[in-house]
Amino acid sequence: MAAQPPAGGPSRAPAILALLVLIGALAFGGGLFAGGGARVWAVFLVNLLFWSGLAASGPAIAGMFELTEAKWAARLRRIATTTVAFMPVSFGLFLVLMAGLSSLYPWVMTPLPAKAAWLNVPFFVLRTLVGVAVLYWVSIRFARAVHASPAGAAEEPGRARRARLAVVMLFLYVIVGSLLGYDLIVRVPRDPGGGVERGAARLGAPPPGDAGPGQACLHHLDRLDVLLLVAVPRDLVR
Repeated sequence: MAAQPPAGGPSRAPAILALLVLIGALAFGGGLFAGGGARVWAVFLVNLLFWSGLAASGPAIAGMFELTEAKWAARLRRIATTTVAFMPVSFGLFLVLMAGLSSLYPWVMTPLPAKAAWLNVPFFVLRTLVGVAVLYWVSIRFARAVHASPAGAAEEPGRARRARLAVVMLFLYVIVGSLLGYDLIVRVPRDPGGGVERGAARLGAPPPGDAGPGQACLHHLDRLDVLLLVAVPRDLVR
């Protein structure tokens, strides 16, 4: 009879996920080295907003459970708040994104005088990073309050504090999320030469016939990016 692996042994999941992160980082660097420019940054932006949106949506759902006194969702509320574990990583990736502004947004290199008060790099970076940081800080505080108390939604101890944090967090979720959607997505050019639409729509599409080695490399990196998207979610809800 074959020997069974010991129960409760070390999981391989962290090592596998670390390997995927390394592959993703190498793919990102390789894409930039191959001359991907705006397209590589667009794929990075799409992924960053997708996973950051999931991370922020978990505590937002738990906050709605708290404010609506959904006592039936005690376990779901705790599970939902676990997505805040990705928030420190997400904030670090937002810092990385700031290095690609000139590739994503033409107004960085060619300012628009009529919109210069809103579309200027210092103010853009400030409102993006401060908005994300405040949202993440309140979300993490709410998640800690949920896990620190054995009480269910709208129950003591800690009911008033959790309710206050939930209200602030949900307002920030709507405001910061809308701001990010407008600044980071709407402001990306829709021309065929670059932007989020080109980066997202070309996932899995065959490279053009006249594509050189750099474009062919980017085509395969796009397919790799799809694989990485499928590989991560299970760990986010553990």
